[in-house]
Amino acid sequence: MSVANHNEKMEVIGAGFPRTGTMSTRAALEHLLEGPVYHDFVPIGEQPDHVPLWMKMFQSGQLDPEVEMKILQGFRGGLDTAIIIFYKELMKLYPSAKVLLTVRDPHKWFVSMTNLREITGTVVLKQPYVSVLRMMGLGLFVDFLVRIQEPDMPGIQGRINRALAAGEEEAVAVFNAHVEEVRAHVPPEKLLVFEAKEGWEPLCSFLQLPIPDIPFPNVNGHSELIRVFSSIRFVCWMIMLAVPVVLACLLPRCDTLEETILCLVLVVGLVPAMGRVVSFLINRHATTKK
Repeated sequence: MSVANHNEKMEVIGAGFPRTGTMSTRAALEHLLEGPVYHDFVPIGEQPDHVPLWMKMFQSGQLDPEVEMKILQGFRGGLDTAIIIFYKELMKLYPSAKVLLTVRDPHKWFVSMTNLREITGTVVLKQPYVSVLRMMGLGLFVDFLVRIQEPDMPGIQGRINRALAAGEEEAVAVFNAHVEEVRAHVPPEKLLVFEAKEGWEPLCSFLQLPIPDIPFPNVNGHSELIRVFSSIRFVCWMIMLAVPVVLACLLPRCDTLEETILCLVLVVGLVPAMGRVVSFLINRHATTKK
């Protein structure tokens, strides 16, 4: 992740749904704008201290006045769930910013979102993974991913969640209605409707920046997500199997109280250490640029 310059203001506000190429577009924008671009991977991996304020806003349905200083300061743009919920409020907060509406075929989007829910739901909604992740110190990761999938989320994300539960026809209708709503709300000169497969040209033209001499990023595909969350499940099972095995092997060898305490400390320390491994996996996935 690029380092935020606190003197910078947000230049691009994303209004497109999750799974519309937001990770690839994030990587492209970070290259073009030469600074960090906000995405849900920031609170769930890179800066989990952001989660409590987002959770507060998800509950109230209102953009907190502190969001600019405590969360978005220094970011040159923003995409994905946390941003699109409040894109209208962010337009007022950053009146000179342009709006980027990432889109794709809505039927393919529905399939991608359904797959995403299945992949992430296994880890954050089912035992034993939820309990193990919390023991590893990743409770905020779990809380954020669970909350953004709930039907009572504010604004467009709540409509997305309810539509996905209702089925493809309703989900596609919500997708198309959102596109029309953004077109109606944002002045045409400030809006770009963009598909990641279009590459650099429309994005650079919109931002009045030269086209880079590198391929457009391709990040966060289905196979990549499966690999990351499979690794998280593997780490959870390692913890569940390794802790009792290590205790069974070491405790009988402890002859004194001090040795027993040291053994327990070492084993207990293993759990948060593996939490850092999971955080590394998430962050590596979030910052990979192909």
